[in-house]
Amino acid sequence: MSGVLPIHNISLLSIMTFHWISGFMWRVYRKGHATVDMLWECCKEESAKDNGRRQELNFLGGIECMRC
Repeated sequence: MSGVLPIHNISLLSIMTFHWISGFMWRVYRKGHATVDMLWECCKEESAKDNGRRQELNFLGGIECMRC
């Protein structure tokens, strides 16, 4: 499997029922384990680097508000 995690291109119903991941789960079940090449890449918005930066800004913003 290749490509980017499809979480941004699916409907609310698919998110609630996890229908978008069913094919992946069946492949892992049949193979017995997941391999790195079976996993999706994270999109830029979901990367650890971007989320870490966003959380750092939120944390620092919260500290500044506490000082007020």
